[in-house]
Amino acid sequence: MTGNYELVVWDFDGTLADTRTAILAAADHAMASHGYPAPGADEVSALVGLPIRELYTRLAGDPGEQVLAALAEAHRTHFESNAAAVTTTFSGIEELLVDLRSAGCRSAVATSRTRRTLGPLMEHLELGHHFAALRTDDSVANPKPAPDMMLELCAELGVAAGDTILVGDTAFDVKVVPGVYDLLYRRDWQRDYDSVWTSDASEVVPNGMRVLRNDLVLGAGENVLDIDVE
Repeated sequence: MTGNYELVVWDFDGTLADTRTAILAAADHAMASHGYPAPGADEVSALVGLPIRELYTRLAGDPGEQVLAALAEAHRTHFESNAAAVTTTFSGIEELLVDLRSAGCRSAVATSRTRRTLGPLMEHLELGHHFAALRTDDSVANPKPAPDMMLELCAELGVAAGDTILVGDTAFDVKVVPGVYDLLYRRDWQRDYDSVWTSDASEVVPNGMRVLRNDLVLGAGENVLDIDVE
């Protein structure tokens, strides 16, 4: 498909909303309260998008089930208490969501956040009415980066995968499933962290975001593409 999509599925953290400050503060709190050194901001930022338990498995070096559960709970509690005061939507997001709806394109959310922490933020930011459906870490058997959220959303809303596009900010957002894709390029991708670090809204094409190829057929497993980016 080249052009009009019927469904746009949005990641939440770092895509719809700028939660970075709240996430970093929650990670500092959780780690310090359990005797770990404060993680670096870049280290935490590189892991945003993973389920919370996976994030702390990486930060704390596989600390064991009991400690892992305590770290995750400390993070969620701190985030819940403080996130609303420091979280905003990114500039232009609400206008874009309205424009999509006016054009007949529905939106949904697929996030590694749980319903417990997503709900209050969606209410605070007054975003909920823009979305036809939601999937959270605790609503699927296999959370991100497994494709379950995307596939369930397509099934619930009656939209073919080929008529759906995912908008996210890291490679954790979803594993590729076989199909036909439009390939996009973003400048400043960091290979070490599978992430894009900077965004300059003053650029005509932020981070060099542009379509490199339409209707690209990808199979299961690794796909190696040889594409020149000027």
